[in-house]
Amino acid sequence: MRIWKPKVVTTTDGYGREYQCQEGQLVMDCARCARLVTRRVDQNQRGGRQVLGLGGHLFDVHGHPRPYCNQCYLIECGVILQ
Repeated sequence: MRIWKPKVVTTTDGYGREYQCQEGQLVMDCARCARLVTRRVDQNQRGGRQVLGLGGHLFDVHGHPRPYCNQCYLIECGVILQ
């Protein structure tokens, strides 16, 4: 039996900060804080910055869904006051 080791690649977020991610990992930028967000936080690599978990999507004025990290999603929904 072969053990599959995914390739690790470097990607950047909206502010140019670098993250180590698996090659096929789907990532996006948070619409509020521009940090890297993913649905699969179990694919985070050891060392370096951690990719944040997706909190949810909210629609913009044109009706397009925009991704938010957990903290920003709670702030935008009004659960956390800032």
